[in-house]
Amino acid sequence: MSVHPHSYRSGRRGGFTLVEVLAAVAILGSALFILLSTHHGALRLFEAMNSSVVETQMLERAVGEAEFGVLTGELTGSGEFEGRFAGYAWSYQGTAIGGTEESPIPFYQVEVTVRNPDGEDQTLSFYFFHVSSTEVIEGGV
Repeated sequence: MSVHPHSYRSGRRGGFTLVEVLAAVAILGSALFILLSTHHGALRLFEAMNSSVVETQMLERAVGEAEFGVLTGELTGSGEFEGRFAGYAWSYQGTAIGGTEESPIPFYQVEVTVRNPDGEDQTLSFYFFHVSSTEVIEGGV
């Protein structure tokens, strides 16, 4: 009769002990916590950047509206964004600082404001001038 040395292992069966299982669960839990907190931080950063980009695009659109308004002779104007951006509003105020005998080129200082639904404003001031094609031709250029 042959005796296998592994068949008499002092009554222990194969497998993991409770301490080994708990250690593995603790390590996996820690790794999962780190991954989820990193993912949450990345989502918050994405949301902040997305909001900033959208507000910048709305400000650029309002600048376009202001430039068009000033070119057509309207030094003040306002409006609201529609659709997905309902609740956002824009306004502009232009001031003529040129177009006199001393400075024949029409020159304007324009301030554009975009207001979000929370009442926070984002403002951009810029200078704008316009020389029509007839003035250039009459000027001999």
